Amino acid sequence: MKKFLATLFFLTLVALLSARPLRASEGTAELTSTKGEPMRCHATSVLMKDFNYKIVVSCRDLIYPPKPDVFNYMLWVQPEEDNKPERLGELGVGKAEFKTETKFSMLFVTLEKSVRPRTPEGERVLEGSVQTINFLDEGANGRIVPEDVSDRLEATPTPTPKPAARNLVTRILGTGLIILAVVVAVIFVVYLFTRKR
Repeated sequence: MKKFLATLFFLTLVALLSARPLRASEGTAELTSTKGEPMRCHATSVLMKDFNYKIVVSCRDLIYPPKPDVFNYMLWVQPEEDNKPERLGELGVGKAEFKTETKFSMLFVTLEKSVRPRTPEGERVLEGSVQTINFLDEGANGRIVPEDVSDRLEATPTPTPKPAARNLVTRILGTGLIILAVVVAVIFVVYLFTRKR
């Protein structure tokens, strides 16, 4: 029994030490030019409730058309577990939104002649690795507030919210008074027109 437990412990330890750390698919990526050109893109990836990553991309200084015979900037993800890149789609005019269920560690852009290439065939012009969102990972305790701002924050009183029931009663009473006034006005007008002369 001791040999079995020792072997199990050893195998678990080896598996933990040999496992490569996973890169975060949720985060931001700054895609910079591979040739030192001014074009650049910023991408934000968020894991949604349907277990798909929603990726929003905004680019600057893209040249259209990139080449006389090439018209498409194509965005790709580099999956964590596979070497085969996955096409997200065309960047259009530099603002785009994509969805994928694939976990990835890197984004890159290629110049493509085709609108739907299966593999990246064109020149790679932009690339960037996904970085975790430090602001979210630090938690509330890691947030630093400048001194002058913290003094003002402490001096500002917190407004007391009104109970929802009281707001509802006030609305009902206000609506009821308006309806009552309209009914009284209608009765008065009917009385004036129907009274005998």
